[in-house]
Formats: sequence, C-alpha cells, structure tokens
Amino acid sequence: MIEETIKSSLNTLGYAAYPNKKVQDAALPCVVYKRISRIPNRTQNATDTLRKSRFQFDVLASTYSEMKIMSEAIITAFDATKTYFTEGSFLLNDFDVVDEVFYRHVIEFFIFYKGS
Repeated sequence: MIEETIKSSLNTLGYAAYPNKKVQDAALPCVVYKRISRIPNRTQNATDTLRKSRFQFDVLASTYSEMKIMSEAIITAFDATKTYFTEGSFLLNDFDVVDEVFYRHVIEFFIFYKGS
C-alpha cells in the first residue's frame, strides 16, 4: 500500500510518522500523513494500474525553526522526484497553521504510484 511507502520514506528521512492522527503521547517533532483524495485514472486500458492520490502531511514540532527545517526537508525529498514513489510526486501546496499546542505546517502532494 502507498501509505506504507510514505511511512517508510518519512522514517528514512529520520522523522516519526503516523497515519491520520498523532499518537497521544508521541514525542515531537513528528509527521502525520493522510490521503485526502484518490483521483480515478480514466483509461480504456483495463490493465493500467497507475494511481494518483492527494496526500496531506502535517509537520508538528515544538519550535518554529524545527518545523520549518523539517518541512523544507520533506518538500526537497518528495517534490518532482521518483526517489520514493516510483511514478513520481509533486508539491501542490504548503502553509503554516496557527495551533495552540505546537507549530504546524501543512504540505500537500499529488503522489503517483502503481497498485492500490
């Protein structure tokens, strides 16, 4: 599954990663990732297994500078590359979010991959 590849890729970068929500007692910094949508591949070729999904990464940290450094590292690693995802990934959007508990930066990617 693509979610396993995302988790493994974030772990390779040295970041703790969690699907959908942060584990309650998880230490900062960490990344929470979730699929926002899956875009159907419209083709007449029934054997085509190319998938395109939009994923959101929430970078959570206890300091602003730590959040920014992590965010830039993820963008550099994942944007317009086939390093982690065999069919590619592209940055859609990124922005800071005001949060009372921690510093949070949201990054959105289209990720292309084979399979489910």
